[in-house]
Amino acid sequence: MKFLQQKIFLFFYTIITVFLLTACLPNSPEKIAEKFMRAVYSGDSQTVIDMVYIEEENKNKVGMEEMLRGKLKIMVDDAHDKAQKRGGVKSVKSDKAEYSNNNQQAKVKVHVIFNQNNEEIIEDVKLIKDKKVWKINM
Repeated sequence: MKFLQQKIFLFFYTIITVFLLTACLPNSPEKIAEKFMRAVYSGDSQTVIDMVYIEEENKNKVGMEEMLRGKLKIMVDDAHDKAQKRGGVKSVKSDKAEYSNNNQQAKVKVHVIFNQNNEEIIEDVKLIKDKKVWKINM
């Protein structure tokens, strides 16, 4: 009887552990979207660039990466300036992701609250799964 109780306990312990670990994974669309928006408003253009999905055929085109880097840097610098004018970012929280039929794309609404007057901006962040990792789909 004691052996059976140990097996049942071990089974439920394993299920709970797996559930808790998967619930906290940093690669969920929600976590990636939040990290992306934090990087945008903090002026971290390198993190933003690293998180953006680039199609395979565009990766090898001459000048494509430099052009993308330039455009993203301008976007990030502008967002950072806006955040500074609003007293900086107070919090970043996301709604639950909406998935495509094949679960390879997702859309997440991200709520960015600024320190000044608790002003809130809601951003729609589109993501795509690339080699089992969620990336920002611009």
